[in-house]
Amino acid sequence: MPERSRKTVLVLGAGFGGLRVARKIARKLRRLDLLDRYEVVLVDRNDYHTYTPTLYELATTSKETADAIKLKSIVAFPISELIAESPVRFIKAEVELLDLKEGDVHLSNGQKLTFDCLVFALGSETNFFDVPGLKEHALDLKTFEGARMIRDALSERRAGGAPVRVVIGGGGSTGVELGAEILEWACEMRDRKVCTATVTVIDVSPTILGGFDPRVVQAVERRLKELGVEIVTNETIESVNAKSLR
Repeated sequence: MPERSRKTVLVLGAGFGGLRVARKIARKLRRLDLLDRYEVVLVDRNDYHTYTPTLYELATTSKETADAIKLKSIVAFPISELIAESPVRFIKAEVELLDLKEGDVHLSNGQKLTFDCLVFALGSETNFFDVPGLKEHALDLKTFEGARMIRDALSERRAGGAPVRVVIGGGGSTGVELGAEILEWACEMRDRKVCTATVTVIDVSPTILGGFDPRVVQAVERRLKELGVEIVTNETIESVNAKSLR
């Protein structure tokens, strides 16, 4: 193998952590005038960075409206633009094999990258806690595609005139925001006496928004109840099928 001219800092994953690390290291190397000795390479399966705090907005906005206001532009940011001012080389590919012994990473595009320093920032996956039927019948709000799937499922129910009944597992900030937005969107700001949509937020903790100031929790609970969101606490989901859960 020919000797490499520069050592490689390889960052796997362009989420919040990976993107920040890659940019900071690259800029530090530039300030220290070390770019002739080191390079920073960033790898991700997508060519965009997903800003997860706004996913609930995509999940609760019709495709027509989302396209009109270019909602994708505030949810998914091109990685090329985010690293434009940083000396970072980006590769769009999936990681197929990680060989720590040899210091190599094999990518889906056929490339093999040799690294001297590896940053593993591939993120996390939704934990379904081995609840029977949950993975098969639930949608998760974790990715751009996941948000679109939720939106499409809700849109299909609304278009068919069927009642929209949504159960959200998890009463953290994302679950709470999503619940309120779904109900507002499904009812289209109509008289809630004739709105057929129902939203239930279930959490295993004694209250929603665990870790938040109790005064904030109380205020949010009041507002959710005003909107018509049902809150169920101290409960776990034991099983799920295509139409119901227990």
